[in-house]
Amino acid sequence: MMFVPPILSAQEKASRMVSFQKSCDCLTDGLLNSFSPNDVIGFVTYFNGSVAPGTKKAKPDQQTAQKNAQIMMYARDKETRQGCGFKQ
Repeated sequence: MMFVPPILSAQEKASRMVSFQKSCDCLTDGLLNSFSPNDVIGFVTYFNGSVAPGTKKAKPDQQTAQKNAQIMMYARDKETRQGCGFKQ
């Protein structure tokens, strides 16, 4: 989530939110162009999916783990993020 200082006017807040949304869309488009949609869905499901209480999440096979690592590196790459408008 993006921090928006409470001292900003409503118009400034809206402008920052639109800019943030464009940056997120750019990063998402880049991910979907670099990886298959199923790989991205698998990544999100693995890291954000829930498991039943008392059970452990199964470790992915080596190929899936490698793709997940590549997706994570892409999303954290400084040049990619700056190219999409993120400052850090």
